[in-house]
Amino acid sequence: MTLLTMGVEAVIAAGPDGRVNGLMVERAGEWVRIHGALLQSQLTDAQLAALLRQAAGDARRIQIFNEPEGSPFLARCRQLGFTEFYSQYEMFHPLSV
Repeated sequence: MTLLTMGVEAVIAAGPDGRVNGLMVERAGEWVRIHGALLQSQLTDAQLAALLRQAAGDARRIQIFNEPEGSPFLARCRQLGFTEFYSQYEMFHPLSV
C-alpha cells in the first residue's frame, strides 16, 4: 500500500523563515497516524507541537507511523513526550559469493 492509495491528507504550515513544513496524515476515528513529515524550518518545540495539534484535529491520539529510528522528526516527537508502542528493525546479513 502506498500513500497514493491511502486516504491521507497533507497538513501544511509555514515556518518562521517562510519555508514549508508538512505532515501526511491518515484519520481513523479517535486516532491520527502521521505517515510522513517534511520539516524544512527550525521549528521550536512549541511550533512543532502546534503543527501536531493542527494535524490531530479532533483526534485524541497521534501515532507516528513507520518513521526511521534515526529520524530527527522522531527524536523531536520523543522530546515532546511521545512514547514507543511498537518497534520494527531492519536486519541485514551479508551473503558470501
